[in-house]
Amino acid sequence: MRQMKKAIAALIALTVLLAVCPMAALAADTGKYRVISPVANVYKEADITSQQLCEVYADAVYEVARVQRGFGQITVKAAGVTGWIQMSHLVYLGEKPSGSVTGVRVVPPEKTQYIHETESIDLSGLKVYAVYEGGMQVTVIGYEVFADDMGTLGKKQVRVTYTPKEGGKTFTDAFTVEVVRYPVTKLTVISRPARTMYLEHEALDLTGLTVRLSYSDGRPEQMFSWEDIAADDHFTVSGCCGEAHGKRLEKGAHTVTLTYRYEDISSSFPISVTPRTLTALTIVRQPDSLVTHHRDRDPDISGLILKAEYDNGETEEIPAGDCEVICEPEKFILGENNPVEVSYGGKTVQLFYKLSLNDVTGIIAIPGKTSFTAGQPIDPQLKVQLTYADGTYEYITDYQMSEIDPEKKGSQNVIVTYGGYSDVFTISITTNHRLGDFNDDGEITPEDARLTLRAAVGIIRMAQVTFNAADVDKDNEVTPADARLILRACVGLEKL
Repeated sequence: MRQMKKAIAALIALTVLLAVCPMAALAADTGKYRVISPVANVYKEADITSQQLCEVYADAVYEVARVQRGFGQITVKAAGVTGWIQMSHLVYLGEKPSGSVTGVRVVPPEKTQYIHETESIDLSGLKVYAVYEGGMQVTVIGYEVFADDMGTLGKKQVRVTYTPKEGGKTFTDAFTVEVVRYPVTKLTVISRPARTMYLEHEALDLTGLTVRLSYSDGRPEQMFSWEDIAADDHFTVSGCCGEAHGKRLEKGAHTVTLTYRYEDISSSFPISVTPRTLTALTIVRQPDSLVTHHRDRDPDISGLILKAEYDNGETEEIPAGDCEVICEPEKFILGENNPVEVSYGGKTVQLFYKLSLNDVTGIIAIPGKTSFTAGQPIDPQLKVQLTYADGTYEYITDYQMSEIDPEKKGSQNVIVTYGGYSDVFTISITTNHRLGDFNDDGEITPEDARLTLRAAVGIIRMAQVTFNAADVDKDNEVTPADARLILRACVGLEKL
């Protein structure tokens, strides 16, 4: 009788269970699953604190008979036990389970370490699972992978995102990979370049350089000729003065450093650069004047240009200002053939001057520039000649020049004086009209629009500065459209 009562009670309980959850016995989360973890425990109860019955391993397939509290009940026939395994260690092999996706789980790919600048990320073996309500996991495709910059060394995060087809939230999981150094350990110079001794400004020539690379991964050492080095971007040539193959060298002792990939994988060797020697000095251009009027000062060599030739094959022009005058003007005699030596770099050339002690007749002011725009710096680039009765002259610099008013438009006379002599030259300062201010009165008014319109139809003519002020639309023409824009600017409808 007691057993019958228990049976009736159990039947009532099952009926109530089916009434409350009629599909529980047919839940979609039962069925075949594959183990996705390398190893997983099987417990006696659906609780990780209960007794461990055995272990199961990756890729084994089991039938999940029941699911509760994130555990599935399986039978491990090889061990002869029935127990509970966490659903997070399993992936569902049947159709997509019911319920919503609550997350994504990633099993990293087989390869998680990469050699810097050599290997690209390899996702072989990557597995991505959608995690459903109740802990079930289903393999998915259509995910996206985003990796940190793999061009630098160190650990990198690789993020996997998955958005269910039905939309909604995007889920993310990540794994770590590491970018390690290229396995080179040492760079050794086996033979230096054929040339290590140079003259100043000769080009560095690394022909003949041979190096050897040693590795840490067991591969054989490798030899590189200069041709191999030049073709490999991972080699860098540097030095105290930025030495590189083909670069002109400065005098002194240098160290050439060859680096492979990383600063600590390098090797160096010295080179020596001897200062160049001046071998010849010749005259390219005579001074502006070979006449001197003084026995108390050196002759003026302004305008002189010399050519210097060096033992490294270089030549350069030497201006008068870099030269030294060697002579005794107090011993000059009237007339021709007074010797003057000009020295540079230990070499000399000889000039012959005429000494003329006749009277000064005046000065001549020679401006290099006479036209200027208002508001800009005013520099006439003036040269002044002191003239003598015999028609000769010399340039002077200790003259006086009258002040120039940079704001005064039009012509200005500039007076130059020296001793009791003077000369005059004229400069002109033109206005720099404000855009739209045709008549340059400092304001934009209807009168400017009227004058622009008259200029546009050819009634009046314009100077270039006036044209620039009138061409407000900058199309290189003055048209009625410019007059209209100026008129609109007068009443505040346009900004020029």
